[in-house]
Amino acid sequence: MGFNAISKKMFSFIQNCLISCFRDCVYGDRIMARLTDELMEFMENNPAELATADKDGVPHVAPKGSVVVVDEDTIAYAEMYPEGRSAQNVRETGKAAVSIVDYPNQKAYMIRGDAELKDEGDAYKKIV
Repeated sequence: MGFNAISKKMFSFIQNCLISCFRDCVYGDRIMARLTDELMEFMENNPAELATADKDGVPHVAPKGSVVVVDEDTIAYAEMYPEGRSAQNVRETGKAAVSIVDYPNQKAYMIRGDAELKDEGDAYKKIV
């Protein structure tokens, strides 16, 4: 589904990313602070899961098929349910993590950072 199919175009942006690579990554298991070309390509070709938690620490995980790279330290995903649990948690805590996994090759990345819902502004215009 393309972004044009989303009736209310709201995106959540995750910035100030910390990236962990698991299993056979060029970077080993260390934390990176920038989205590399390798990771951007990896994100385009593998499924993503979004993890958030509410203010009481209750976790929530949801698949996100719309994760895109905005720039070298920002990713975004379409928020199809602006009143749903993921969006509510982002509003409450301002934090989120995304897991991208290549299951057949047992390789994964986790990207976590500050999250914010937006439906306007420069970063929003860049991906819509």
